[in-house]
Amino acid sequence: MTSLPKHVSAFKDRHGKVRYRFRKNGRSRYIDADPGTAEFHTQIAECMIGVMPPKQSKAINYPEGTFFYFVSNGENAVKIGWSGNLRARMADLAVGSIRTLRLLAIVSGGPVMERHFHKTFAKQRIRGEWFERSPELDALIDELATHSKLDQKVSQDTLANPMK
Repeated sequence: MTSLPKHVSAFKDRHGKVRYRFRKNGRSRYIDADPGTAEFHTQIAECMIGVMPPKQSKAINYPEGTFFYFVSNGENAVKIGWSGNLRARMADLAVGSIRTLRLLAIVSGGPVMERHFHKTFAKQRIRGEWFERSPELDALIDELATHSKLDQKVSQDTLANPMK
């Protein structure tokens, strides 16, 4: 079993199913996802900022056009960040990089998600917001890329040509 984030405990319910619960400051919430999945990390991030939504509401609504992203520099590094203007952010990153950058995954999100993943992968931090690739990080990126659809306003053409 992977180690659980701070404030999360695992237990077997009366049916023998392993369940996870987040507890902090007298508040509690069951986590409805398996550890290591994108949904698990999303729910933990929501709990960390005090958002304890009812079960049917699982996501924070970020302003339209706010994205959480993973970018590769073509080597063994991944940038974990967020932006309210992804086209401009990709252009800024491209200017400061001698390598071609590749967008690996993008989901609706913001600074809360960024902080959560920075803490989750802290041992792999190279510098700033750049992290060394690992099987765990690659699995998360693959899951996010598979289970999230790019917003229609953020087309692959926009991302491939951020300077337009």
